[in-house]
Amino acid sequence: MSGTVVLQSFHAAPWPEPIETCIASTRDWAARRGYGYEFVGDEIIDILPPLYREKCFGRWPVMTDLARLILMRERLRAGADRAVWIDADVLVFAPDHLVLDPNHDHGVGREIWVSRDAAGRWRVRRHVHNAVLYFEAGAPALDFLIHATRRVVERLEQPASPQIAGPKLLSSLHNLVAFPVLEPAGMLSPAVLADLLLGDGPALRRQTQARRAPMAAANLCHSLLGTSVDGIPVDAALLAESAAVLARDYAPNGL
Repeated sequence: MSGTVVLQSFHAAPWPEPIETCIASTRDWAARRGYGYEFVGDEIIDILPPLYREKCFGRWPVMTDLARLILMRERLRAGADRAVWIDADVLVFAPDHLVLDPNHDHGVGREIWVSRDAAGRWRVRRHVHNAVLYFEAGAPALDFLIHATRRVVERLEQPASPQIAGPKLLSSLHNLVAFPVLEPAGMLSPAVLADLLLGDGPALRRQTQARRAPMAAANLCHSLLGTSVDGIPVDAALLAESAAVLARDYAPNGL
C-alpha cells in the first residue's frame, strides 16, 4: 500500500438514500484525485480495546471516534503515505475545491454551527470536527489523539455526550495546540439546510459570513435524524433534498 487512502464506514447496507449519495460522492472524489478507497462496515469496532468499548456504553459515535484513528494508523503502518477519513454523511459537492494541504502532515474539519440561542437570536459557533481528518505517515498528532481519546473515554463512569471523544475533545485541544484546519471540509446545521431549500435565509447568510474559505464538503449531520433542531424536523427528505441542492447549485464554486 502506498499513496493516499480514503477510509469510510457505516452500518451494513442497504443504506438510507442520503448516506448512499454521500458515500458515492466521497468515492468519486477519491477517484478524481487518484486516491485509494476503502469501505469498512460494522467490523470497524473490532479494533477497539476492550475497556474503551465497555466505557462507550453502547454509543456508536464514541466507538468510531477512536476506531477511525486506529484504522488510519494501521493503514499508515501498512505503507500508505497518507490516510484520510470522511464520515459517511459528508457530501463532497464541490470536489475540485476539496484539496488536502501538502504543507501540513495532518488536518481536521471546520465546524461552523448556526443555531438559535435561548432568546431566539441566531448564534454562530466556530469549532473543529473529526468528520474529515487526514494524517501523513509519521504525523505525531495521530498517536497523541489516539492516546487522548482513549484516556477521556476509559475514565468515564457513566454515559457522557456522544461528542465527548470527537468534536468536543478535538475543539478543546484545538484551542490549545491549533490543529491545521481544512476549511472547505465543513458542517451544516438543520437551520442552514432548511435555508438552502428556500434559496436564502438568516441561518444560511450567517454560515457564509462566518466562513474563511468556500465549503466544498459538508457533514449533513445524519446523527440528528428523527430529532427537531431549532423547530426544524430532521428527516431523510431534508438531508436528501439539501444534498441535491448542494450538488446542483454549489458544485462549481463551493458554498
